[in-house]
Amino acid sequence: MINLTCFSNQLIKLIKLKYV
Repeated sequence: MINLTCFSNQLIKLIKLKYV
């Protein structure tokens, strides 16, 4: 099972990269 916190962090990073 994937850690939800880790997953959230990765998602936030991706979103930040996309919207910067």
